[in-house]
Amino acid sequence: MSLSQAVRRPRSRSRVRSVHRSSPANRRRRESRTRPTRSSVRLSATQLVLVVVGFLSLLAAAEVLRPGYADMDTRGGVTARPSHSPAAAHLGAVEGRDYTFLSRVNGHPVHWSCDGPVYLVLQGSTPAGTDTALARVAGTLRDASGLDLRVGQPHSGGAGIVIRYGPIGTVAGDLRLDDDPELGVGGPVWSAHDGVIRSAAVLIRDDTQITDPRTPTGARVLLHEIGHGLGLGHAAPDSRDVMGPTTSSGDSDQLGPGDREALAQVGCRQR
Repeated sequence: MSLSQAVRRPRSRSRVRSVHRSSPANRRRRESRTRPTRSSVRLSATQLVLVVVGFLSLLAAAEVLRPGYADMDTRGGVTARPSHSPAAAHLGAVEGRDYTFLSRVNGHPVHWSCDGPVYLVLQGSTPAGTDTALARVAGTLRDASGLDLRVGQPHSGGAGIVIRYGPIGTVAGDLRLDDDPELGVGGPVWSAHDGVIRSAAVLIRDDTQITDPRTPTGARVLLHEIGHGLGLGHAAPDSRDVMGPTTSSGDSDQLGPGDREALAQVGCRQR
């Protein structure tokens, strides 16, 4: 089998798009609760248990019914929920809802090799602050995955993720920034034999304030697209994880539980 046949070049339409947050009128209003008054009525033990269970159910329902965002039929990211502790960051994350992978080979997600470093390479003109943001993003992804991610040009024979910025209409290889509100696109090339990623590319807009790498949302877009370069797909449309399908100005650049679970599976700690 020739090299061209053994390597898949997916058209990773992993495009981040911006959305507007719902107005306060459309957001879920917090239910008002009346202040309990003193009463001479005594509850039995069974009644007290039922009251406590009912109250906890109401709290759980309020969390499940948290508000989402409008027009979430495209790809990108939504605010990630901060984890309470690194050890429990991805507990309860479900594949297909909280995270996905671009593809599987031999039953395993496509992934980078753990035998050497993966370089994050900036090419062309980049917005102010990109170097600093990329170093921080590399550290975040390195800590979550165990991959040896480094910023800079690969040494001889090294592999990398090439990151470029440009306006709408920019084309770089198989990637193209099509139209507004698209913010970025990215994806890897992997072997159809073993699922090991050989290279990846990222293309992000530089003609909109929302992708400014000095802001949390701009760093989030960078995280999202490099996540695709590591083999991650999109989370569900209503996800708060970085790999969710849309983002809005003001969103956080913190990884969510689904992000962490997916990065752990494509990383080096479980292999």
